[in-house]
Amino acid sequence: MHNVDEDMQTSPPPAKRQRTSHCRKSESLIEQSQFWFADGDIVIGVEGQSWKIHRSKLMCSVIFADMLELPQPADIERMDGCPLVSLSQDSANDWLVVLTWMYQREKFNNQTVVFDTIAGALRLSNKYDIPDFRQWSMRQLFLRWPQDLTNMTYAAFPHAAEAICLARECNVPEILPASFYALSILRWTRWTHHSYLCWLREHISDVAQLIVEAGHFLSVWSVASS
Repeated sequence: MHNVDEDMQTSPPPAKRQRTSHCRKSESLIEQSQFWFADGDIVIGVEGQSWKIHRSKLMCSVIFADMLELPQPADIERMDGCPLVSLSQDSANDWLVVLTWMYQREKFNNQTVVFDTIAGALRLSNKYDIPDFRQWSMRQLFLRWPQDLTNMTYAAFPHAAEAICLARECNVPEILPASFYALSILRWTRWTHHSYLCWLREHISDVAQLIVEAGHFLSVWSVASS
């Protein structure tokens, strides 16, 4: 499991002289009104932005649930009267995705989901062990890059290269055949949704063979990377 101790900077200042710099760090964070609750009891700081939220919402994460059960030192760094957790290696945009999932989950059902949202969801759900959010992310990826290439649609073509990088970063090898295939088609042709469907109907046997070859590639790749 990912070690996030170096990201979660919750230790108290080592000396009195250093308290000024700690105060400046918290003061430099910009309060984000979208997720700044008056009754919040913890502040998350990422890339100069901060959100005052509820510990109960963070309990969906195995990592945060374990961390919040530990006794906190009395002189821990605070912001607006709440403990401040600075996550120096995370993306603020990724955290906005997670916070939206925690507080406004209906938006994930009522809006078209863009790739950046899926990628942010997968990265942080993987890092902080949020099972439900990771499952949602995986379903979204499989809709775009299915294991059965005959079910692939035009949605697989945008962000195919980014999907390959994401699959390797977050250990989702199942989408590699479809994403590599989509990228190879984009390299040589320009498709519309209709033209792709027509081509797929005419070359269904070739696609089936590609699935077999992609499966062999994956098995070799998995052994080589282990």
